[in-house]
Amino acid sequence: MFQIGHYQSNTQYLDEESQTIKGYNVDVVNAVCQLAGKNCALVWDVYENCWTSLPGQRSRGGVGLMARWYDACVGWTNTWDRARTLSFSDDFEKPVDLAIWVKPGGTIPNWPNLANAKIGFLDGWLTDQHCLDRYSDTISNFDPNDISQVIHYPREDDIVAALQAGEVDAAFISVRPWNSEHPELELFWQAPENRCVRGGLGMMVQKDQFELLTWWNAAFQRLTETSQYDDICERLETAHGDQPGLSAEYVCV
Repeated sequence: MFQIGHYQSNTQYLDEESQTIKGYNVDVVNAVCQLAGKNCALVWDVYENCWTSLPGQRSRGGVGLMARWYDACVGWTNTWDRARTLSFSDDFEKPVDLAIWVKPGGTIPNWPNLANAKIGFLDGWLTDQHCLDRYSDTISNFDPNDISQVIHYPREDDIVAALQAGEVDAAFISVRPWNSEHPELELFWQAPENRCVRGGLGMMVQKDQFELLTWWNAAFQRLTETSQYDDICERLETAHGDQPGLSAEYVCV
């Protein structure tokens, strides 16, 4: 049984008509499980139950994955922090870029000095405060353990509302079409490289899930060698093209 959420992208989204999760990641899971002869089930749950982060603390495995409510979480980025606690399958999706965002016309006073600046982060996302701290050669006076400087929000809509209300000066989140096309977000600074990842996106599991990773990786490798994988990549813009998202060139491995 695999956990899956939705962030309204062509890789993972809630289809309002069928009330099911669809997208590239779902297509990959279905194809891999079929090739492996496995009876897989997808269950929806909030992302924090796979991986969670709180102000003033190190990020950690979420209760759902650690308590084995499910065997894996679908479509999670392989980061340095997560890899200390969990294991990952081979990548089936390329990693994203990272950036600091402000409200339209907004700025960060004294940039790149972040003294007294309040930065918004999303709970459990790879773009947490410890990820931003990896850019200390660019930014200064940022303390990932300072809860007056690090403000967390559960959802993207919440962080956008916080920017508009002046609760935070900026937000550190990934570069995705949802952000890039949002009328209330403006790109302020894009990281020249993603220093927070070890790889792309895959299945995130507990470190003792050797058997699952073995059959999954073997079946996914077989899938990529077939025309079926080409069809799955094409579906990003055909079957799932009504959702915002990147083209196959930036998603498929």
